[in-house]
Amino acid sequence: MQPYELTLTAAADAIRERQLSPVELADSVLQRITQVEPHLQAYVTVTAERTHRAAREAEHDIANDHYRGPLHGIPMGLKDLIDVAGTATSASSRSGPTTARRPIDQLQPSAHTSQRSRSR
Repeated sequence: MQPYELTLTAAADAIRERQLSPVELADSVLQRITQVEPHLQAYVTVTAERTHRAAREAEHDIANDHYRGPLHGIPMGLKDLIDVAGTATSASSRSGPTTARRPIDQLQPSAHTSQRSRSR
């Protein structure tokens, strides 16, 4: 069985128990995406470099007894409707990806939103 074939629970357990490294899992997942993506066309953007960097950081943290929970070291995909800092997002637009919008972690609540929230 390849690491990409593990269930989320099995992968998380293996990482926590140090039987599988986050780097091995990320490499396996990215290799599988490379194999099947030309046929599936499921991804708008694959952030392999960001994935490798996060996996190396998680591996370092876990090796230094800084395990942060069951999703630590697990690669994930996000729907293209979610803005991610530094990554183009098309939000299913036919006009193509854009980085003009601000990612959700950079948004400030508007006065209208804040006022509406208080009135509820």
